[in-house]
Amino acid sequence: MFYKLKKDAHVSIYNGYGYIISTGLNKMSEVDPMGAVFLSALKPQPQSLGQLVDILLKQFADVDREILKNDAKEFYDNFVSAGFLIKADTIAQIDTINDSLKYVQADMNNASINFYLPGLDLDYINFFTYFAKYTVQHKSWFMENSRIASFYGTFKNTIWAGGRLSLGMATSPIDMERTIYKINDAGIAARYTFTNNFIEEKHLNDTLCNLAMEMANNGKNEVLVNSPVLENYLRKEYPKFKFIQSITACQNDIEKINVATEKYDLVVLDFHENKNLAFLEKIKNKDKIEILIDGLCPNSCNRSKDHYSNISRINCYQGNANHEYSCLINKESSKNFYEGLRQRKENNLTFEEVYKDYYDMGFRHFKLVGRNEFNFYVLESLVYYLVKPEFRDEVRADLATYFIEYMIKAYGGTIRPTLDFPGEM
Repeated sequence: MFYKLKKDAHVSIYNGYGYIISTGLNKMSEVDPMGAVFLSALKPQPQSLGQLVDILLKQFADVDREILKNDAKEFYDNFVSAGFLIKADTIAQIDTINDSLKYVQADMNNASINFYLPGLDLDYINFFTYFAKYTVQHKSWFMENSRIASFYGTFKNTIWAGGRLSLGMATSPIDMERTIYKINDAGIAARYTFTNNFIEEKHLNDTLCNLAMEMANNGKNEVLVNSPVLENYLRKEYPKFKFIQSITACQNDIEKINVATEKYDLVVLDFHENKNLAFLEKIKNKDKIEILIDGLCPNSCNRSKDHYSNISRINCYQGNANHEYSCLINKESSKNFYEGLRQRKENNLTFEEVYKDYYDMGFRHFKLVGRNEFNFYVLESLVYYLVKPEFRDEVRADLATYFIEYMIKAYGGTIRPTLDFPGEM
């Protein structure tokens, strides 16, 4: 009898306990320290029950082999039934079982339009990975040649973070690892928003931030930057990442933007220039520009740089969170997507502008807001920009139903949000 991990299954050991995670099933199972030893013996390659027992005997030397063999068979068979493992009588048989991943890594060359979503947040990662899976299952309902390229954000209490406050209890290593694995397994990049522009040399050895980078240092992920000190450090220590110039740089100099497109993998444009066609025309590498298309700030706002700087101070404990810089956001229009689209038409793009006007100009990268502010504004934004108009009502109903159920289960009682899937799809 042979066993192996499914391609979308992943084993982690943390504080002695074992965790097996399936991104295809969107669920996780936890076992005690003894079970953790059994899990740690598994591999993506087929192993016979005898081979697994030989590995286990090194940890349980005083146990009778036959007793251990029976216990191991029962243990692994339970995970076969749960969908985490594959089992067959021979290696030839195990290789014939369809073990393809639920997601396929998108081909950047064949994807005309790339979207960047605020999905790297422990509280909402289940919803966004559900949404990614939903776009695959209902591919014909979504715009052709478009894809979800990355989920951006950060983990709580990371002092390198910028753009939004990153306060709260630090994320555990097991949840960090699980989050990155889940995003990458969906064929999507995890993009850290490490854009704090007050970083000094003394902040570079921060344990939590470096751990987050190490866990995602696999050549699939990205990092937004806006600090020369931090950027130089990250390029040296984590060269596998893609480096992106953040919108928090508030760069309006066309020459500096053109230089930046040569240095960075992408440059996020200051939203004030979204409708400045004369300015946009002067950009040489338009396919290296990312545009925030549904921002909450009005074009009249001249406080962006001060606002971002204040947030940076707070995140690295140099500012008071009770004195966050005031913003000009119209709170009412930030609740209603279509009202916001009308009120901020001087800098936000319509569906037609994204897929026609800006596409024809050569722009291929578009960012949606929603980090730390997840609500129906964000939900409607996903539907409006990614779904074909004739399917919006159906998709909206499906996603809203799931979202409401998710929020009730996760926050309606004493349930702590986890990276498990709240309900079958």
